[in-house]
Amino acid sequence: MQLVVTYTNPDDQALGLKALESAAVPFEVRQVEDEGMEITEVFVPETQFDHACDIIEGLEAEMAQMRQKAGKMVCPSCGEELKHCEDVDFSGSVTGITSVLKCQGCGRLIPR
Repeated sequence: MQLVVTYTNPDDQALGLKALESAAVPFEVRQVEDEGMEITEVFVPETQFDHACDIIEGLEAEMAQMRQKAGKMVCPSCGEELKHCEDVDFSGSVTGITSVLKCQGCGRLIPR
């Protein structure tokens, strides 16, 4: 099994897993915690890795395009605007997270 994608957002995770299921790509989900944050890792068989990457990359591109059309980043929980949270340092993170967005409505933190 090979790691194909990690998720911190349950909504993105649901979309990604549904896309893999629709394409009949077998996967395994593992929950880990890094710096107090729940992370979902999705693994696929090595023989399906390239196909799974294409699916996930296509989905992420589609989601980015939809967000860009909206003109602003919004919280998946409440729909309010997200702003970059400048006081969080992820320089030592092993997850690849480089910044955090904070919802102006509900206060949810969303790593990127």
